[in-house]
Formats: sequence, structure tokens, C-alpha cells
Amino acid sequence: MKSWGDAVKSNDLEKAFEICHALKGAVGNVALDPLYKVISEMTELLRVKSAADYASMYENLIKIRKQFMEA
Repeated sequence: MKSWGDAVKSNDLEKAFEICHALKGAVGNVALDPLYKVISEMTELLRVKSAADYASMYENLIKIRKQFMEA
């Protein structure tokens, strides 16, 4: 199974959308607002296969997640 990071790095937008959309629901259910904001934006861009810097968005998300884990 391809991870979200792998999908983003390989420009597999369909797989990246599938994973991102699932995460959006999970993160929304637990009210992790900073993560939800980035994931929501990324989900909507992926939904329409918009040209975007998904790798940078993914890296930003990893930084936010790390901050939560260190808190």
C-alpha cells in the first residue's frame, strides 16, 4: 500500500486524494483544527487535480503533526 507521502512524491493525485480525504474525516472528528485546515485545503485541491505544491503542503502538515506530538 502506498503511503500518503509516497503518493504525493510520485504525483499520484488519485491515491493522495483518497488518503487525504480519509484523514480529513478522522482529523475533523477529533477537532485537530490546525491539521484539519491544511488537510482540508489539500483535499479540495486534490479533488479537482489542481496544480499545487503538494510536497510543500505535505511537509508543512508533518511539521504541524510533530508540534502536536511534542506538546
